[in-house]
Formats: sequence, structure tokens, C-alpha cells
Amino acid sequence: MRTIGQGYAAMTTFCGVVDFPPPVAEKLYNNVINKLLLCSKEVAEASMQNAALEEVALTNSSDIVISGDGTWKTRGYSSHVGVCAVIEDRTGKVIDAEVMSSYCKPWKRSKGSPAYKKWKILHVKKINNFN
Repeated sequence: MRTIGQGYAAMTTFCGVVDFPPPVAEKLYNNVINKLLLCSKEVAEASMQNAALEEVALTNSSDIVISGDGTWKTRGYSSHVGVCAVIEDRTGKVIDAEVMSSYCKPWKRSKGSPAYKKWKILHVKKINNFN
């Protein structure tokens, strides 16, 4: 359900409509989703690494020809979410991808903690990289 932009509430509604038993608790659901996210990121990174190595092997050189493509969630200049990809010339495989967002998620806990200081440093780097 999360892949289509919905979360736990949508899953609960769906199960009720189709007469399925209720889904697992929201905390467990979120844990499973987060583990799937980590696994899919690892697989994607390994796949892109293999694609880059394959291209280098085909050209017998580290100088490869690539193209880039990107898109935004909505047309015009109003979107806050976009994605771009670097694509190999010979095989047409993606060798790198990046999702970008200009949305800032605010810090909701104590602002004097060490965790806040670490978050702020990383947050500022992300903002500077996006702009």
C-alpha cells in the first residue's frame, strides 16, 4: 500500500472492504516496510554497480559514454520532488539514480540534544546539495 502512496490506514480499510483479517500492528508494519526499503536499496545499488562494471568491461576503458534523464512529480516549476538517472550508452542500463526533494521535514524533538546537532549538520548538507 505504501508503494501507491498510502499507508497503514489504507491497508486497514482495504482489509475491511475485502473481508480479510485486520493487518498487523502499525509499528510492525512500519518495521517491515523499512526493512524492505533497506533491502531494495541494497539490491538497486548492487545492480547499478554491476551495470557500471559491465559497461567498463565492454569498452575496455574507464571512459564510458552516458546520458542523463530526469523528471519532476508535477509539470512546471511547482514540484518539490524529482528523480534523475544516469544511463549507459551501450547497454541502456541505469548506473546511478537520485531522488531529490526540496521539502524540509522539521525537527520535532528537543533542539539541544546531540541527535539534533547531528541531524542539523546532515540536513544543511542535503539542502545545500539540492540547491
